[in-house]
Amino acid sequence: MPKDSPIQRRSAIDPAVAELLGTMEQKARDRSLPRDDRQRKIKEREKARARNRVMLDLPQEIEAQIKDLAKKHECPISQIAALLIWQGMQDLENGLLNPSEYKKPSRSPRYTWNLVFMEKFRNDKR
Repeated sequence: MPKDSPIQRRSAIDPAVAELLGTMEQKARDRSLPRDDRQRKIKEREKARARNRVMLDLPQEIEAQIKDLAKKHECPISQIAALLIWQGMQDLENGLLNPSEYKKPSRSPRYTWNLVFMEKFRNDKR
């Protein structure tokens, strides 16, 4: 293929091999750092690994409201979300919240029900 060809050849690297190479490169970079910086990076990585991260699919309106609350209360979004989830769990336990009211049959083979509540959410916001 000529050098000025618009077609670029992509190298196919197995994802596991790419991850291994990335890890090796990271270790090589770390070895070149001063000892104190190396120790700090190790602690940062351990702290990041210990975090409990969860990905959720949230409707945009709810995400926006959580962000607004976090901004209003000058705290991290994750802390406001955790507080709201905790409060919801308390309400559920105390009988103040009933998910059955929102259950609609799911077409997914994985789940029996979907909780459909966005229409009520939008109406309550008005």
